[in-house]
Amino acid sequence: VVAIDNLSMMMSGYSVAVAEAVMSELHEVIDTHAGAASMVARTQRDQFGILIPKATEREVITLCHELQQAIRTYSYHSRYGDLH
Repeated sequence: VVAIDNLSMMMSGYSVAVAEAVMSELHEVIDTHAGAASMVARTQRDQFGILIPKATEREVITLCHELQQAIRTYSYHSRYGDLH
C-alpha cells in the first residue's frame, strides 16, 4: 500500500480537482515504476495498492525505496500551476 500524505491539506489549499489530478498523475508514476508485471489500483482516497506477482522480498523493498524517491521528487505541472 502506498499512502499519499497531506492529500486533505492539498484539497483545502487548492481544490478537490487539483488533488484528484495529482492523484491521477501519481498513479502513472507508481505504475511506471512498478513495472509491466505489476498491477496498481487506487484503493482509497489517498492510497494505492500494488500487486507484484512473483517478486522477492528484496525486490519489493527496492521498489518501495524507488517509489518513495520518485514520489518525493515528483513535480506536478498542469493548467492549475506547478505544485512541489
